[in-house]
Amino acid sequence: MSMFVVRVELHFAIEANYDTLHQAMRAAGFTTTIPEADGVQYQLPPAQYFADTNDSWEQVLNVAKTAASRTGRAYGVIVTEGNSYWSGLTPV
Repeated sequence: MSMFVVRVELHFAIEANYDTLHQAMRAAGFTTTIPEADGVQYQLPPAQYFADTNDSWEQVLNVAKTAASRTGRAYGVIVTEGNSYWSGLTPV
């Protein structure tokens, strides 16, 4: 399995567009939290998502693009694969 952090930015979006994005990303298996090694979940910044999957980065990118396109807005997507390190995120 590979860990991915995905950032989606919707251009000229309103809150309802991000609501649509969040629903589509959740339906595709992404979360808005990221797990620490001890199992504690941390809230990611807005419009960032996490997935632990067997999919390739290309598949993850395509899923995120499909979710973003459902908003009807232009968008930018970045996918990073591998370990993540953070500070200052809120545990949930």
